[in-house]
Formats: sequence, C-alpha cells, structure tokens
Amino acid sequence: MFARVDENTLSDHIKLFLKRELSDSAIVLNREVEVGRVAGAPVGNRTDIKIDADRRGDNSDGYDATVTVIETKGCWNPDLLTAIEDRLRNDYVKRLGAPLGIYLIGWFDKEKGTKETIEEVACPSGPDFAGPRAVGIKV
Repeated sequence: MFARVDENTLSDHIKLFLKRELSDSAIVLNREVEVGRVAGAPVGNRTDIKIDADRRGDNSDGYDATVTVIETKGCWNPDLLTAIEDRLRNDYVKRLGAPLGIYLIGWFDKEKGTKETIEEVACPSGPDFAGPRAVGIKV
C-alpha cells in the first residue's frame, strides 16, 4: 500500500511512469497545460496531463496527430463525482478535440495519510464505490 499524496504529486508520478514506459515512442507528455483562459484572468483551465501522439493514418501512408487528456482526482476531492463530466468531457476533451479522456482516481487508505500530505477528508464508500469501473460518456 502506498502513502497518500496530493493530486499534483499523483499526476507527477503518473507522468514520470508514462514517460519511462513510453520512452521509445513518438509521444509527448505534458503537465498543467493551459487549454483555455478568459481574457483578463491570470490563469486558465489546465489539464493534469496532456498526451500528444502520432498514430498511423487510415491509408497507412502518413500519421495523424491525436490528443488524450488525463484528469486526476484524489478520492477525497469534493468534485469527484462531477469532474469526469464537467471538467474532463465538457471542457478538456471538447476544447482539445480529443477522442479519448482518462479519469484517474487516486484511492488511498486514510490511515496512510498525514496532515502534511492530504486534507483530512474521508473517501466515499458503499455500493457506488465498490471498485474500479469504466464509465462511458458521449462527447
């Protein structure tokens, strides 16, 4: 079991893991990419992890660029149940024209956390959170 970490640290670990595993491929991984900003605002919405890759086109003669976005949430996040649609689908995936978005939830034992690493908020439990599952959302 791993100790709890905040969402930014979790995203950093995931990016480093993907970079290590995909080092021989034509994939670019970026953290905290600004994808939209309202004029006058200091900072716009930023993806947790943005993946740019080239894939072989349908005619096999060329390559098409594709984008995937990873939205990371800790199980304690108050937006856990809504961010998959509000943030990932309705903002990042649509704005970037990404054919795929990944909603990654860091689920940690409360006993492994400390006040220095994470807020003291319990993760949801019960039948709605019985285990990992895939959720399909139409874009």
